[in-house]
Amino acid sequence: MKRTIILLTALATMIISTPTFAASTATTNLTVSASVAQVCTISAVNIAFAAYDPIVTNLVAPKDANGSVTVKCTKGASGLTIDLSKGTNGASAPANGTTTTRTMKDGVTTNYLDYELYSDAPGGTVWNNGFVIANPGKTGTAYAVYGRIPGGQDAAVSTTGYTDTVVATINY
Repeated sequence: MKRTIILLTALATMIISTPTFAASTATTNLTVSASVAQVCTISAVNIAFAAYDPIVTNLVAPKDANGSVTVKCTKGASGLTIDLSKGTNGASAPANGTTTTRTMKDGVTTNYLDYELYSDAPGGTVWNNGFVIANPGKTGTAYAVYGRIPGGQDAAVSTTGYTDTVVATINY
């Protein structure tokens, strides 16, 4: 029995002391990268003037209405300006003798109604090109656009309404 125990002990010692082989490994680095572009978007809330009354209400008084442009930009975007065009009808010489730079046109005839857009308040600073803004970030900022139709225009009746399209551009 002693012999069996010694044999089993010797056998167990051989099993335990048998060398084990570990798996080999190698490593490397995986580089992950991305770039973030300077990007901005611009959207608008239209300006809808109520009815213009050249005989009573707006014989002298102007007609005001507001809209806005909203700008969103990548964090860190710089050199931002907003331009508002003169509109599709332009106004090198205002149609009704006012001092505006923009004109709405009747859709059917060649009747015109002068108006202007301002950056600070109706009758304030005319909004053309180069309105400088700070970075509004990804949540965006709405910038008010104040519209004014000067009083005293000899405007004709329009069944289709007077319209103009102004292009708002964000430069970045």
